[in-house]
Amino acid sequence: MYVVPLNKDVIVTADGYTYRVIEYTNFKDAGPAVYVKEKGVKTPKLVYFVDITSLNGVKVEYSKQSKL
Repeated sequence: MYVVPLNKDVIVTADGYTYRVIEYTNFKDAGPAVYVKEKGVKTPKLVYFVDITSLNGVKVEYSKQSKL
């Protein structure tokens, strides 16, 4: 099954940080990504799919073929 993080989803990155997704974008040179909200920071942060290890508490893996 392919999944894509969408608005209000909670992701965990490979470095152990937890973020809430603001917006999905597939228009980045390094691959698909999401903009996330970081506590205490007003500007959104960009997180690439390859760096996401968990989506809403479920472990996920990045597929280079499908870019999902």
